[in-house]
Amino acid sequence: MSANKHKPFTKSKDRIQKHGEVFTPAWVVNDMLNLFPDEVWQPQKTFLEPACGEGAFLIQILERKLERLNIKKQQDWEFQAAICVGSLYGIELLEDNAEQCTMNIMRVFLKFYDKNFHKTQDNDVIKTIQFLISRNVIQGNALTYKQTNGELIIISEWTAKENFEFLRRDFTFEGIVTAGEVKKKNENSLFTDITQETESGLIKTYKPINWKKIRYATE
Repeated sequence: MSANKHKPFTKSKDRIQKHGEVFTPAWVVNDMLNLFPDEVWQPQKTFLEPACGEGAFLIQILERKLERLNIKKQQDWEFQAAICVGSLYGIELLEDNAEQCTMNIMRVFLKFYDKNFHKTQDNDVIKTIQFLISRNVIQGNALTYKQTNGELIIISEWTAKENFEFLRRDFTFEGIVTAGEVKKKNENSLFTDITQETESGLIKTYKPINWKKIRYATE
C-alpha cells in the first residue's frame, strides 16, 4: 500500500471535467474494505466495480482473497486462485484505465504465484488467468450497459465444478441489473438462479470444461 500512498488522485483537469475522474487513495480503499466481515473474502464471492478506474478496489480485494489461500498443493492452489480472479469484475469507461486495471490485477496474481511456486509455474495457468481477467475487466459505460463499440456489455460467470472444471455462463450486464431485486436473495453472487433468459439476461451457457482450457471453450 505504501507504493501508492502518494499517487495523484487525478490525471488531468480535462479528464475531471469530461469524465469526473478522481482516483480513490489506497488507504481509503483499505479502510473501506476493513469494514467487511472476513467471510466475504472467500474465493467464490463475487465483486463488481462499475467504475473501476485502474483497479484500486479490485487489486486489494484480490490481495485479501489470495492471502487467505492456505493451500500447499500446487494444482489446488492454482484452481482456487483462478476462482478468486474469476470472481472480480470491473467496468471502466476509459481505455487506458481499463488496460492498467487488467495489468494491475495480473500483477497481483503473479506476485502470489511467484511467492508460492516460483520454480514450478505453469504457463497454461498464467495464460488462463490472463484470459479470465481480460473477460472480466470491460471497457464500457455501466450507466448505458454498453461497450464503447455500442454493443451490450457481456459479463461471464465462472462456476467451479468437480474435477477442476469451470462452467461458463454469459449474461448481459443490463439483465443482471434489471434482475437486481431477485439477486438480493442470493448475497454470494452477482448472478441469479433464474432460468428465464429474458429476466436474468442469460444469453449463453457453455459445457463444463477443465479450467485451464476455458479460454478455448466455444460451446
